[in-house]
Amino acid sequence: MTMLLFGEVEIGPERFAAMAPHLRSEAVRLLSDAGYGWKRICAALGIDADTFTALYKSRHAFRVGKPDRAFPADEDGERNLVEQDTLQAAILAVIAEEGGRIALSFAALAGRMDAPKERVIYAVHRLAAKGLIQKTGGGGRRAVVWSLTRKGQRLAAETTGDAP
Repeated sequence: MTMLLFGEVEIGPERFAAMAPHLRSEAVRLLSDAGYGWKRICAALGIDADTFTALYKSRHAFRVGKPDRAFPADEDGERNLVEQDTLQAAILAVIAEEGGRIALSFAALAGRMDAPKERVIYAVHRLAAKGLIQKTGGGGRRAVVWSLTRKGQRLAAETTGDAP
């Protein structure tokens, strides 16, 4: 049977059975989203209603994560990582300027950085994951307090040129 998804796609029971499980799940979801009824999909793919339901629901088990940006590393690794992401470097510099400790909400920090809140959240979490900053207080409905770690202090000094 030929179905119209993004263009004409010829799919039948044999071709469907040869697909990997995650592709079968996606095919069922795409056909359903394209407006085909479950009875027509079952008939075209040679599956029963229970299989259709299982495939339709299992799509949610396959999550595509955000790709992690990879940067070339140097001897220290973190310095190159932060220098190539200017937002991370700017956040480190702001925390260093405030004496190594800052209490701001993500929205306030985003306003100060003139960047989208989502990017600021991602950058702060990346810095925390690298051990350059740590959460030392706040949270919930209050502003989170972020402090530079020793590693973060050393890196902030190197990137701003204040290193001894």
